[in-house]
Amino acid sequence: MLIVGAGGHAKEVLDLIETSIQDEDIVLFDNTINHKNELYNKFKIYHKFSDVPKVHKHFMLGVGGVYIRKKMSELALNNNFIWKGVQVDFSKIGKFNSFIDATVDIMQNVIISSNVSIEKGTLLNRNVNIHHDVVIGVNCELAPYANILGNVKIGANTFIGAGATILPKITIGDNVTIGAGTVVTKDIPDNCLVVGVPGKIIKNQTL
Repeated sequence: MLIVGAGGHAKEVLDLIETSIQDEDIVLFDNTINHKNELYNKFKIYHKFSDVPKVHKHFMLGVGGVYIRKKMSELALNNNFIWKGVQVDFSKIGKFNSFIDATVDIMQNVIISSNVSIEKGTLLNRNVNIHHDVVIGVNCELAPYANILGNVKIGANTFIGAGATILPKITIGDNVTIGAGTVVTKDIPDNCLVVGVPGKIIKNQTL
């Protein structure tokens, strides 16, 4: 298994998969200025996809941030790796009428109700709570303890900050950033930064 990324989030992913995958079957990739060749003096870090041994066919994302995740997943896919989401056993997922793409990352203690749709590449970090009849678009990130109540729709490339709450029947557009602890009480259009209680749009953002 290849973990794409070798920083903080990669360490958390490694903690989750290390017990189910043999250590010798785990390597990492990092093309940033970080020139370390090993993590924990144990796991090999490659700096070019072409150097990764062909035995590693699948990858998991080990990076946070909506746009860096999108960029790194595209690089790995372009190098013919197969994307596999991080989905741990100690989360609870509703059994009825839900769709969760195989590339979605579900970290520890996430609760997902039934009748929920979550699209490709989205990261649900620790202790995220998603209620019924929620739709989440591609390449989103929900930070720890984000709380999404019923009948919410979230567009693509949107970040929901730690501890934020989205009240029922809210629609959030594409390319939106919701600040940590924000309570969203009304619909949010595309390309906005929203903070506060209740949440207020403080600027438009073009990404």
